[in-house]
Amino acid sequence: MEFEKGSFLLEMQLDPTDVKRNELVFPYDEASKYFPSVPSRFSERNVEFSDHLKNRWNMKLSYSHIDREFALTDNWVDFLDRHRLDRKDVIYFSIPSRRLHDDHYLIEYVRRAEIAGNVPEATATHEYPICEAESMDLRQGEGNCFLFKLPLTKNDITSGKLVIPTKEVKDNFPGTDIPPEIENLGNLWFVDKRNNSWQMKLMFDYQADAYLVTDESMKFVKEHGLKAMDVIELYEPVGSLGARHFVIDHVKSDTAPGEI
Repeated sequence: MEFEKGSFLLEMQLDPTDVKRNELVFPYDEASKYFPSVPSRFSERNVEFSDHLKNRWNMKLSYSHIDREFALTDNWVDFLDRHRLDRKDVIYFSIPSRRLHDDHYLIEYVRRAEIAGNVPEATATHEYPICEAESMDLRQGEGNCFLFKLPLTKNDITSGKLVIPTKEVKDNFPGTDIPPEIENLGNLWFVDKRNNSWQMKLMFDYQADAYLVTDESMKFVKEHGLKAMDVIELYEPVGSLGARHFVIDHVKSDTAPGEI
């Protein structure tokens, strides 16, 4: 059974401790509003995760009142080993729109080493084919699969939100193919040719019948000095980077300097 993403919850960047020991620790303040409620003292609860390969992972979620933290144990190490995850990789948690039960979640990841283009040859095997490019160099924009172009409009610049037609999202963002009745579709992650990372939020606008990209989208526009009639290009990266990770680039137009 394939699960569609419903609500993004939180992300965790793995540190050396998360990789070496048999648990993933969440600070209480960060995770308490997302995970099941717990009593005031130490407790354990069984939770289930589904990954992008349709594997299901049963793990134990424990809470320590003394340390004020949550911890995932049991199959956590097996999950790390199965997906060859390491420190600085990022884990994403979300709730599927078709949930099996109240303790069922989706788990995804992005390998930071692959984003930087520094994956050792021995660990660069892809778990599933994305495209037939021969190589990957995010900083040069080579080896990635082109998705679509997004010409910037005056409204994009003034409103601080990028408008993406519904068809482009559903055709090119398979990891975000969510029913439009869900307004807040969670976060997307982009990397540009300077190897800078950008976190943006995807939302659905009923009136415009289109998807809006907010948060750091305007920071990207300002950082690169973009204006109306310039074009943003989106790519699907080569390698198993996770369903919500893309490469972003831009092309300047011949518009006169200062014109918006």
